Amino acid sequence: MLIEDIRLRLTTGAVNFTSRKDRSSERYRRAAKTFGANLFARGVSALTAIVSVPLTVTYLGAERYGMWMTIASLYVLMSFADFGIGAGLLNSISEAYGKDDQEATRSYVATGFWILAATGTLLLAAIGLSLPYIPWYRLFNVTSPQAIAEASPSCAIFLACAAVSLPFAVAERVQMGFQEGYFAALWQAAGSLAGLTGVLTVIHHRLGLPWLVLAMSGGPVLSIILCFLHQFTFVRPELAPRWSAVSRAAARKVSRTGFVILGPQIGATVLSAAPFLLLARLCGPVTVAGFGILQRVFGTLVSLGQYAVAPLWPAYGEAYARGEVRWIASTFKRSNWLVLVAVVLPIVCSLPLMSVVVRILSRGHVTVPFSLTLSAGLLAAATMFRANLSMVAGGCTHLRKTVLALPLAAVLPFAAAALPIRNWPPATVPLLIVCSEIIITFCLYLDISPVLHVAQQDKLLTPRVPEVENA
Repeated sequence: MLIEDIRLRLTTGAVNFTSRKDRSSERYRRAAKTFGANLFARGVSALTAIVSVPLTVTYLGAERYGMWMTIASLYVLMSFADFGIGAGLLNSISEAYGKDDQEATRSYVATGFWILAATGTLLLAAIGLSLPYIPWYRLFNVTSPQAIAEASPSCAIFLACAAVSLPFAVAERVQMGFQEGYFAALWQAAGSLAGLTGVLTVIHHRLGLPWLVLAMSGGPVLSIILCFLHQFTFVRPELAPRWSAVSRAAARKVSRTGFVILGPQIGATVLSAAPFLLLARLCGPVTVAGFGILQRVFGTLVSLGQYAVAPLWPAYGEAYARGEVRWIASTFKRSNWLVLVAVVLPIVCSLPLMSVVVRILSRGHVTVPFSLTLSAGLLAAATMFRANLSMVAGGCTHLRKTVLALPLAAVLPFAAAALPIRNWPPATVPLLIVCSEIIITFCLYLDISPVLHVAQQDKLLTPRVPEVENA
């Protein structure tokens, strides 16, 4: 038995714990490993940017480099290209893992893979058919003959890489569903290094922008494909997606769950872009520059907090499937303290210093009033608390009230900005987004309150008896 446990830990990281205490410890251990691996992957990504940006700016020139950055920004939109199927697959796998249902897991993986394969194929066809009719160079506003010639093939390559990666990303969802996100993070780091290697090769051989886009986008795609082959050939060959395992019930489950999660994800993306759009329209680009620096500094703290709580999403789903709601409530309480101490408190302490930080980072070209600093800090804190709540609601798929409230929350800042008010104070715009974040956070809490209520009832009714380990 000991040898078998060691083999399972080395291959899949999974050990068949029979006590709640052991399962709780294992969830925390895997969450900590995933947090560390995510930090490592983020560091590798930052390192590749530090190395590649000066080289590519010099190699491409300002206009072509700007076009490349614009193409890369389409990644945010392409993250919704799976229509929530990836998130639905993650939750379905976590639930099946919590129920120890291997057959359901096999069906979810196969169904998710073939749905995403069909989606990717349709996207490739749409890209091929629409490419000749879209004046990409006009959308990117480039004027040089070389940039005009490279605009269409560069964009096509980027979109094609995103479409090809869709079905193979199933492997990452399996790893995250089994709370092994640290493996997915390590593969992502390998993809970043592969992309950097490709960029250096392209620059060395003096190739054009389309080749540069292929190198930077193709590295992560190659990593995803290798992760897929490794996962379903050596780690979990029994879950390899076979057509015979596809089922209508699994398709309904994955797609329904995915569509529910997709709405809040789109809403969060809209709200993250809203302050920049509204500040540019109401206050001008100079204010956007100051807010952008504040957001970059506060956003670093928020990103660290999100890296810490994100691994809990599948853990909540697995615990909910097992009926271990007391663990969910306890972990949620701990994560709130973590957010308060590790994110909100540093933001509060840094508020008096941010005007100096902004001047240093901008080399004296940008100044910000304290009111804008305060509102930006409030927005960062509200975003972090909302993200922490969404881990519980998303993992347990309790999002009904949030989905209904999202349209109001997303439209509210833009509707307020449309009012006939002149000379908007810059600090007002982030506060409008804070109001939307509060609405979503309140609805998220209403969604998870039944889970927390059951946990409280279970705590009151269940006697505190020492747990007996199975022999």
